[in-house]
Parts: sequence; structure tokens; C-alpha cells
Amino acid sequence: MMALNARSLVKWLFLDLLPVTGLLGQTQLSANPRPAPPAGPEWSHNLPIYEVNLRQYTLEGTFKAFEQHLPAIKAVGVGVIWFMPIHPSGEDPKSFGSFYCVRDYLEINPAYGTKQDFKHLVDRIHELGMYVMMDWVPHHSSWDNPLIREHPEWYKKDAHGNIVQAYGWKDVAAFDYSNRALWRYMADAYTYWIKEFGIDGFRCDVAWGVPIEHWNWLRPEIERSGRPLLMLAEANEARHHPAFDITYGWKLPPLMWAIAKGDVPATAIDDVLAAEKREYPPGAVRMRFTYNHDYNWEWRLSERYGGGIKTFAVLCATLPGRPLILNGQEVGLDRRLPGGTRGPRQPIEWVESPFRDFYTRLFNLYQKSSALYAGEFIKVKSNQDDKVYAYLRRNGEEKVFVILNLSDEAREVTLRSDFIHGDYQELFSEEKASFAAKANFKLKPWEYRVYVRSERPRAASAT
Repeated sequence: MMALNARSLVKWLFLDLLPVTGLLGQTQLSANPRPAPPAGPEWSHNLPIYEVNLRQYTLEGTFKAFEQHLPAIKAVGVGVIWFMPIHPSGEDPKSFGSFYCVRDYLEINPAYGTKQDFKHLVDRIHELGMYVMMDWVPHHSSWDNPLIREHPEWYKKDAHGNIVQAYGWKDVAAFDYSNRALWRYMADAYTYWIKEFGIDGFRCDVAWGVPIEHWNWLRPEIERSGRPLLMLAEANEARHHPAFDITYGWKLPPLMWAIAKGDVPATAIDDVLAAEKREYPPGAVRMRFTYNHDYNWEWRLSERYGGGIKTFAVLCATLPGRPLILNGQEVGLDRRLPGGTRGPRQPIEWVESPFRDFYTRLFNLYQKSSALYAGEFIKVKSNQDDKVYAYLRRNGEEKVFVILNLSDEAREVTLRSDFIHGDYQELFSEEKASFAAKANFKLKPWEYRVYVRSERPRAASAT
């Protein structure tokens, strides 16, 4: 547990605490009439991501058992399935069983099944029209990875010539990317999984700790197979584009926690979005999430979001970016899950839950609405901007109008915008509504509304 805490602390220091310019300002975001198309393969543009902790997913914790859940995952509106590392984990005494302590990059943890099982699973995912993203750990390896013995020159060393650990993580040894032979090894290892198993992309762990020159070289190298890949960096910095299509929106979750507690106003979201628009290249995609594996072993959703779990999930799925959920969120998972390959297993309880319908509506809307996955963002001003966050997503005639009460108190709100006029249907209640440039709402604590409008252009009259 101490090592896990150290791992989380490093990520917090390097990623979450990067400064947000003007956090408490009230930046008004203006419309962008022609936003750039999202980065990444065209097939990926409208697909939410689903993170899988295979060991905790089922009672068996295997590929075969997971495969039985694919139709249900597909129905929720998921398009990309991201598997946390499936490689064997380190067994050295220094290791504590982290998924991210890789012992062999070309093998599979036998607890999950065989390579044939994995290939069958990937093929089935493709048959259902979904895609597969592998978690890759390029920054460090376990101490008993054969590369330590075979290529010690690929690792960082101290002044006495001893291989050093990666940051504060005692269970892993740090790679030295000044050695170009390591680049070649990694490229060949990625390519193996692409060619032999049909992998569609990679989520790269601690991408921020690997030289950007490597990533810029790697992307075209591993796409020589002719397969367009979706690349996700565990990194917050703009410099990781365009080598990666998606980077983590690490700054948003701590801000959402503070808003949920009432410590900062909802307008602080404006500053994050304004900074992203200013700093990131056109088309760069930011991953939005309320939860992931770095959080869920440490705290429960309700401990951060209170009664606003769904409200902030709507925010993450409708802001510019790509939504992610961790397995179990679709059935209201609100408990910690063990974070490694050792210790007690606590399989997710796949029970009936209103969260399933909630995410099904939300993610299927994301898939079909170009206003969400490729549209512009227009902030809608209100008389309660410190507690109510409202905005319009628009692409041509498609509109999605979102109103969120980010507080635990009822609010009477007046919204004003020339952009919101039109006829809509609310996503969750299915009620019809029409809006002019001014609209009044009475919102319950943590209430969320998503109004959807889509009009086809009228056919030209005959002459």
C-alpha cells in the first residue's frame, strides 16, 4: 500500500498540480465556427472509452469470463475497450503485484488465460463493432524482467553504476531512453501485438516521463503495419500532440471535487477550457473522467462528488473531449477495488442499476451526435454562474444544450443566449421543450438536463 501511495503521489505532483491560469476568473468562451476534426483514426472520433480491470471484472478474472459481458458493454454505448496491463507482473521481492510492474512485454499473465484466449476476445470485440486498446508501460519494468539481465545498458544508473528505481516507485526499474536500441525494442514489441492480435491502439503509462523525441519517432514506426492506431498518453502536456491523439484532462477532476465541496465556483471550469484552447493544437483530444484506476483503489466516488456523481459524469461526457468510465461505473460502483495482482479479489457485482440506463443514454448520444464529438463549445451565461454551468455544443444544425446544477441546493436560473433558440427533447426525461434567447429553469440539487436538437436541412424547392 505504501508503494501504491507513492505512485499516486508522483502522478499528483507531476500532473494534477500543474497550475491552472486564472482559476477563479470568469473567462467567457466564444464560439468557434469551424473546430478542427478530432485527432485519431476516423473510426475513433465518436467512441467513448471503457477501462477494464480484468482481475476484478468477474469471479473468474479471465478473458473467457469477460467475453460474456461484451454485448452488455456494447449496449451501454462503449466503443473502445482499454485493458489495464495484461502482461505478467514482477515476482521479485521488491514487487508488490502492481499491474504496472511488467515482467515480460511479449507474454500474457497466465491468470487471465492464454494468448489464444486473448486473440479470441479481440476478434469478438471487433465482431461487435468495438475496438481494443492495450495498456503499455514504457517508462519502467519489474526488477525481474529479463531485460535487466540481458540489456542493463537500457536502464538508468546512479553514480555507482547501480540501476535505479523509477521516481518513488520501489517496485520498478527506470528505463534509459538515451539508448536508441531500447526504442527499437519497444517499437518491435508494440508491433508484435498489433500484427498478431489486431490491437487498435495503446494507452501509454507515464508517457510524461518518456522523452517526446521517442514518441514522435514511435508513432509512424508502429503504424507501418498499415493499421491506423488510437494513441492515448497518460500525460497532461500539449507537447504530446500530435504523437498522441488523446491526453489526460488531469486538471479537471481536482477542480470538480472542489466545486462539489463548494470551495470554488463553477466558472473555474471556464479557465481550464480556455487554457486548453490556447495551449493545445487544433483537434487535440482531452480525456474526461470522474474516475479511473488511479483513483478507485484510494477513494469512493461519493467521497469526492457527494450527490453529484451523475451530474459531473454528464459534464465529462458533454464537454469537448472523449469520455472515459471505469468498469463498474455503469452499475453504480462506489467502493474501492484492489489495485494489483496480489491480495484479495473483490469482483464487481453486476446488479441492475439506474446507472446503466443513465450511461446508455449518455454514451449513445455521444456516439450519434457530432455536436458532442466534433462540435464547437459555447458557454451560456446565467444569473447563477457560480453554481450552475450551462453550455451549448453545436455542429451545423445539431445542438446539445446542457444545464448542470453543480451544488446541493435548489436553484432558480435565468439563461440568456442567442444560440439556444429552437425545439429540443430532454435526453433523460424525454420531455419536449422550446427555447428563445432567454429561458428560466427551476433546478433541484445536483439536477442535470441535456436537451437534444437535430434538424435536417430542408430540401430545395423545385423550379
